[in-house]
Amino acid sequence: MRNMPSFDTPDGIIEEFQRRLERDGLLSVATVDINPTEGGGLSLDRIVVAEQQRGQGVASRIVSVFVQLCDDYAQDAEVIPKPLDEQTSREGLERLYARYGFVRVSANESLMRRQSS
Repeated sequence: MRNMPSFDTPDGIIEEFQRRLERDGLLSVATVDINPTEGGGLSLDRIVVAEQQRGQGVASRIVSVFVQLCDDYAQDAEVIPKPLDEQTSREGLERLYARYGFVRVSANESLMRRQSS
């Protein structure tokens, strides 16, 4: 494992996520919300990419940063693939998250989870 600063709280990890997005220039083209889960992991609650930046891999880069952060700090991750506009489909979001190791919790729920590696 890389030499990473130690964070004792989910808030510290969330701050680190924001720093990484800022470093990669992603906060200038997207709005992202993550929050602690009741089970002690992190939930990626919302990604909104600026319309002129859509289709350029921004959401994929954000999910990649999120997954790397969760792995770095041994945090399980959750997402609920919920389109926020008419151009985005739930199926497309599910495929995006599945590429990063998220799996549906059950056939009756849209919640997807990923265990840290």
